[in-house]
This record gives sequence, C-alpha cells and structure tokens, in this order.
Amino acid sequence: MLLTQELPYSTAHHLAQELLGVSVARSTLYRLTMHYGQALEPALAEPIEVQPQPDSVVYAMADGLMLLFDEGYKEVKLGRLFAQSKLSPSPVANRGGCIAESTYVAHVGSWADFWPNWQKQIEAWRAAGQSVVFLNDGVSWLQEKLRQAYPDSLQILDIYHVMEQLAGLARQAISGVAARQKWLAKAYELLTHAGLDVLLKRIDRLAVKRSEAQRVAGYLKRNRSRMAYGCYLAQGLCIGSGAIESANKAVVQQRMKRAGQRWSKPGAQRVLNLRSCWMSGRWPLVKALIEPGSYSMAA
Repeated sequence: MLLTQELPYSTAHHLAQELLGVSVARSTLYRLTMHYGQALEPALAEPIEVQPQPDSVVYAMADGLMLLFDEGYKEVKLGRLFAQSKLSPSPVANRGGCIAESTYVAHVGSWADFWPNWQKQIEAWRAAGQSVVFLNDGVSWLQEKLRQAYPDSLQILDIYHVMEQLAGLARQAISGVAARQKWLAKAYELLTHAGLDVLLKRIDRLAVKRSEAQRVAGYLKRNRSRMAYGCYLAQGLCIGSGAIESANKAVVQQRMKRAGQRWSKPGAQRVLNLRSCWMSGRWPLVKALIEPGSYSMAA
C-alpha cells in the first residue's frame, strides 16, 4: 500500500516483486488498497493530536481540482493545515520555502462532505490554543463557510490571484511587455503598501472595456477587508496560497492525474485516503489497521 499510494498499480506490482523477491499479483495490491483505504476513513475523520507551537500561527488552506472519473470530470477537494513554525523560508528571493509538516484532508465530491472532516482538523489546532489564519483564493463556497463558522478569524486573500486579475487587465490595455510589467510592479507595490484606493484609480484610467474594469474593481472592493497585505507582511504572515497549489500537485495529481488514468469514485477516495495519510505523517494509522495492537493509533 505504501507503493500503491505513490505509484500506479502496474508499476507498484513490478517494484514490489523486485523488492520482496516473491510473486505479488497486481490484483492483490488493488484489493489491499481498496480494503484498507476504506477501513482508514474513520481514523482519518478523527482530529489530529496537536503539538502546540509557541508563538506560531497555523495556516488553513483549501482548494479544488478536477479528475477524470468514469462519469466524466469531477472535483476533488483538498485541505492543508500547517504551522508557520514548520515553514523554512527559501534562500531564493520570492520563493515560498519548504514546509516540514502538514495535515491533509482529501475528498471526492462536494464541499458539504469535505467541510466537516477539514473543520475537525482546524478545531484541533484551535483547541490547542493556536491562532488559525485562513488563506485562500476567494472561491465563493469557502468564503461563505468561513464567514459562518469563523466570523472573527483572520482571512487573507491570496495576493497572486489578485495579481492574475490585474494582469488580465494589463494585457488588454498595455501593449509593450516592459510597460506592462512596470504597471504590474507598481500595482503590487500599492497592494502591499495600503494603496488600494490609488490602484483603483489607476484601473479606472486603463483603456479597457468599462465592464472589465468594473469587474476587477468590484472584486478588489469586495475583498478589501482581506487585502491588508502590508499589515500581514509586517506580522511575518504569508500572503500567497502557493502551499495549497503545490499540494494539489504533490498529493493528488502526482498519483492520480497520469496519462490515461480514469477513476471510480470509491477507488479514487480510497487511494486519496492512503495518500493523504502518508503525506500527513499519519502512516501508523495504516499499520494499526494491519496489525491491531502492534502500533499506536496516535498520529
């Protein structure tokens, strides 16, 4: 199962035989993965055991991505939680760095089914006295759930999604690459130095369709309360949600979005259970299912 959560069944089958020196049927690996992937669900639904991090906030991020299923493309929701103390900055400028430990929640289907399990992990950190910061791209379903469940929490809109909106306007209005980059650099400076009102005036002066300028301006105005980037940076907080974007690739796509792959919903969920368990450092949960009493269920 450690192989099948990482590799396609055919590859895992050949590798298992080379490592063990015995015949291992591909169908056996599939049946084990399906059985224990399903059996793991109750344990994954339980809150993690939190080790409080002194003077550290915990980031909560969630996103969705599309996978090909038997019925066509369906969405997979992925949540990620990690303490800022586990983030090692990159020596390269404007790089996010490395996150040593994270907890992942992956679910095939709607936010209504995803949310309860993800919220349990959020509440585990809050119960340990940690401050949780929500950082996301502003997707409507998540914004509504956070507004209802955590109205007093700090919520940050990913600055790179804001810059994507501005880049779209700049491409329409400014033909030269150098001039366009200069305009965007100034926009970034204004965003990170409390200059949103000045930026809105600059948008209004762009030679683009009024409807496009108003759409982006409306987006910025609606999210003003989550865009105090200068204050966030002064507190040492992250302002980009690259951690969940990279998690989409590392946790889901690396295993489940290969050429020719097509999934059943139960099959995808069970592999995701094993994969999120491994990536979260909770593999003792699997070992405890295989050999009850031999391993601690704490994870």
